[in-house]
Parts: sequence; C-alpha cells; structure tokens
Amino acid sequence: MKKETDKLQLKAVPIFKAQETTLFEYIKKIEIYCIYIHNEIKDFGFEIVDSKLFYRYLCRMSYEPQYRVLRHINMRKIHYREIKNGIWDAEDVAELFSIIEDLKSYLKSLNQKTYKSLHIRAIAEAYYMDGLSTKEITESLIKLKLLPEYDDKNNPIDHLRTITRWVKDFKNHDVLVKPKEH
Repeated sequence: MKKETDKLQLKAVPIFKAQETTLFEYIKKIEIYCIYIHNEIKDFGFEIVDSKLFYRYLCRMSYEPQYRVLRHINMRKIHYREIKNGIWDAEDVAELFSIIEDLKSYLKSLNQKTYKSLHIRAIAEAYYMDGLSTKEITESLIKLKLLPEYDDKNNPIDHLRTITRWVKDFKNHDVLVKPKEH
C-alpha cells in the first residue's frame, strides 16, 4: 500500500528489443506506459469528468515527456494512416526514441518526490489550467487543508513562493506558452 510520504517508485520505461517485439508492439507498450505515468503522478482527487478534461488538456498542452510521447505517436498514426499505410519514416522513429530518452531522465527526478507532493502539485496544475492566480491557488490548497496554514510555532507559512515556482514550471511545460527547441 502506498503512503503519502513514500517516494514514487515508478516502473522503468519499457525497452525496445527488436529481436523480441515489433516496433508497433513496442509503440503500444510505450503508450500504455505513458498513461500509467499520468495516472501515477497526475490523476487523483478529481471527479471523472474533470480527470478526463485534465488528461486531454495535458496531452494537448504539456511539454512533459510522457505527453510529448503520446502526442508524437498519435500524430504519426494519423499521418501514416492517411499517407503511407502505417509505415514510419526513420526520422519519426528516431524522434520518438529521443523523446523516450527525455522521459527516462524525467523519471529519475520524479522518483525523488513523494506521492503527497505530486498530488498537491497536480491539483495546483489543474487550478492553473482553470486560470487561477498563484495567490488563489495557494489559498485554495490551504483551504482544502492540503497545505498547512501555520507552522509548529503557530506562525503563518508563506507557500506563495513555492506555488509561484510551480506555476513558472507549469508555464515551462506549456506547449502554447513556450515551445521548446531540440
């Protein structure tokens, strides 16, 4: 059973072994894996409708590697279905594997975080998606008792700096706000 204070222990990214599986079987495994990552780090505490909206938003808008992988695969599927009978070009395969390498690096940083911190951060990200300011996000998280309002000495805790940093990071992972160069 996972505890809020436990660090994430995500499964390793599936490895492509050409002698054991086809590229298309591997692509399906990677799609399932990216959904698993989403479910582990983002999908909790939401109503079903909100959860689906959040997932769709992230698939369209987030620059996080798991969503880039899903976008790349889905765009290539559409392209090749219409154009080339499903056979991928070498540069598209190479780009997919490059994004998968980014995903591997990203997972190392995720595995250093606790479930609780990721839950709070995901809720903050959903609030950001809804257009709340950093101050409104902070107040909402305190009101929901996800962040403590006072420390052990009954002094108010200033969470605004942390939430501001998170929002800046959300913007850095927002495809429309700041496209990344490779």
